[in-house]
Amino acid sequence: SVQVKVPVQIVQAPLSSALNGLVRVQVGDSKPITVILDTGSVGLRLFKNAWQTPPAGVVVSKSSSSVSVRGVTFSGTTGSGSFEIGGVPSAYPITFQVVTGNNPYIKAAVKKGIQGILGVGMSRQSLPNPLASLPGNVGRHWSIAYHADKSGKSGAGMLMLGAAVPANAVANVSPPFQGTGAFNQALWNDQKAPMCWTVGVTVDTCVSTYFDSVLPYVLATGPAFANLPANSQGYLRPGRSVAARASGAAYSYWNFTSGTTLSNDVVKVSGNGKGLVNMGNAAYFDYTVTYDLQRGLVSFS
Repeated sequence: SVQVKVPVQIVQAPLSSALNGLVRVQVGDSKPITVILDTGSVGLRLFKNAWQTPPAGVVVSKSSSSVSVRGVTFSGTTGSGSFEIGGVPSAYPITFQVVTGNNPYIKAAVKKGIQGILGVGMSRQSLPNPLASLPGNVGRHWSIAYHADKSGKSGAGMLMLGAAVPANAVANVSPPFQGTGAFNQALWNDQKAPMCWTVGVTVDTCVSTYFDSVLPYVLATGPAFANLPANSQGYLRPGRSVAARASGAAYSYWNFTSGTTLSNDVVKVSGNGKGLVNMGNAAYFDYTVTYDLQRGLVSFS
């Protein structure tokens, strides 16, 4: 089976000292476009600095498009065109968002030379996952692994297209099936995956878990996470143990102690809302995370 390595550049996030991964893509006959690799959203969103005029092979429509991701609203219109990443052209054209609205997040991203967001989540959303438009196995499974350098401000990583779920995975999580997507790929709700968490003194709690390579902390919400020792903004005090396991697994595979470094050990808790944990992006620095659209698996190795 074919595997294609796509290098990831690790940089500081637009508005914080958190770390994000950047990859380069092309749409139609565009020059390479630098985008944040985001498993917590679905679809390609391009900012105004992606191009001055739409390149050949791209059609921009007048139909409006708006979505909120992690509390930031992206509004604009939709476009379509061929997609390419790692030298692999798509088998189908993709629909994407041309972001025309502005906000502090987009302004900060553009200032850093970031030209958009590549949302590669597995779930059903308004736009399709562009990776699923790629031909054969490279469009059905991939892995993501991040590494920070000693400064904690940059690093490197790898998006491996066509990566198979490894035999030595420490956890395999099976998100709920959601039907079939735009490119005949199976959809899986990786924003509601079955996992169980222990945070501080809470009992082991099985809640829907959201995989997100951008959010720079674990975010645990719901009654099980009330009354934990947190500051006024909800950040868990340092030195508390955190453990995660796949639902049905006998032992926790991810264990760490809460701290104050974003994209590493920060935990935010709230007793409000439904039981939900956003795993945050530290997991992508601790593990290779492999996505398999055919089997409906997210694995950690």
